[in-house]
Amino acid sequence: MRNGPHPQSEPRASLIIRRTRESFQTTGSNVVKFAVAVAEQYLMTIPAADRTIEFYPAAGSLDSILKAQKNNGSTIDQIMRGTRKFPCDVEESWVAALPEPHRSNLVRELAARYGLTGMRAPMRTAHEHVATLADVMLDAGEIAKAMAPMLGDISSADSARLSASYAVVCRALDDVLGLREQLARQLGIVDGAASV
Repeated sequence: MRNGPHPQSEPRASLIIRRTRESFQTTGSNVVKFAVAVAEQYLMTIPAADRTIEFYPAAGSLDSILKAQKNNGSTIDQIMRGTRKFPCDVEESWVAALPEPHRSNLVRELAARYGLTGMRAPMRTAHEHVATLADVMLDAGEIAKAMAPMLGDISSADSARLSASYAVVCRALDDVLGLREQLARQLGIVDGAASV
């Protein structure tokens, strides 16, 4: 029995780049703006000795900041065009730099390659509980907006709208399951039964 990921028709890096392009189309972002976020995340999280790409910090004079943005934008553009390999140490920074809901949707897709769900880890503070509940409420609103045009005759809905609705429903379910897991831990519930 095979324990690794299921075979995919699209390489992981290609999926990430495709989803990034889609986020640009829907958010109005661009390579330079995105590169700023990737570089910042990468420089904060990857130790210098482990870095495979030289991103430049956007600091100092205006000229230094603009030069860093241009160089980092060029690096991201090369990766997106395929003239430079997508290094694995950049993946987490890249995904973290995507705006919501594109980030959550991509995390879910990447996790699904291993047969996992993209459910958030249980929260530890009261503030995080409220934030998770707010995510659930936000997702419920997104489901209603996505489904409203189709409720009359779902068979006439186009596949793009159905796919978008499906992604919103999956995100909402993952948020609800994460909240349920956190509440179960707080209540001492294991497999549906309270522990004594």
